[in-house]
Amino acid sequence: MNVSPANTVGVMTPSRAPAASAPVASIVLITYNHAAYIRRSIEGMLEQKASFPFELIIGEDCSPDNTREIVFEYQRAQPKIIRVITSDKNVGLVENLRRCEQACRGEYICYCGGDDYWTAPDNLERKVGFLQAHPDYAMVHSAFRMFYVESGKLVPQPLRLPEDLNDADAFNEILSGRRHVWPLTACIRRSVLEPILRECPECYDQRFLMEDTQRWLEIARRGKIKYFPEVMATRQVLRESATQSKNPDRVLRFAISNKAVYDHYIDKYGCSSEAKKGAKTRCAFFLLSSACEAGNVQVAKAALDER
Repeated sequence: MNVSPANTVGVMTPSRAPAASAPVASIVLITYNHAAYIRRSIEGMLEQKASFPFELIIGEDCSPDNTREIVFEYQRAQPKIIRVITSDKNVGLVENLRRCEQACRGEYICYCGGDDYWTAPDNLERKVGFLQAHPDYAMVHSAFRMFYVESGKLVPQPLRLPEDLNDADAFNEILSGRRHVWPLTACIRRSVLEPILRECPECYDQRFLMEDTQRWLEIARRGKIKYFPEVMATRQVLRESATQSKNPDRVLRFAISNKAVYDHYIDKYGCSSEAKKGAKTRCAFFLLSSACEAGNVQVAKAALDER
């Protein structure tokens, strides 16, 4: 049942019912407890100057703050663009993402977290336009800036990727660490993504604490990936989030999961020796530093052996 713009109670189930003007692109905005940031995130989407219709799918996961009230406020104001998907109980990040992806109707899918936001009003136009003009490409991503909310520090471009990236070899580049993809910068061809989500259980595997790396690696096996070096979005680093924590045990769990994902894909598809060495080294250093911080001697020793 679709939730009406005026209804803030109940369950909204994913639907691809035809609209008067079918969207060319779908933006998936996952949010939980983001009342302080969600308005800026949504406004960044609504400010897009696109020559085609697009939709904004907001997955609101029963936030304890007033995030739900805010997103329904925007849905009431922009019912032709915004659809809120929620439920009567918290379903967690993975399931929230699943139901939003299933609800997308656009030919191209973009992502953003409720605490991040887009800064370039032509973000959607440029990325979708590139994919429309280059059918051999499966995904586009771009540079971003990073803002540390607690300290107020702004890092204009935290990741400077090499200029000689090989778009046809993005799988090895992601493994080796030459190429990094952040969800808030990605635009994907839905015809490539949908079979992956159906056929690759890793994408929704609850064992893995990240949900994006699996998608990028699977996509890179199926098409070229383009990188735009221009900064087009802002990632806000909070004290606590899905990928950031002051709790050393939580960080260690994430490091263990990170290594498990990379090991899985090295075994699943194989890779170049350079990519394997890069992945193993990066994962081992992350695991070692996290284990030392958490005081876990056993994991630290294992990480040293791996390195």
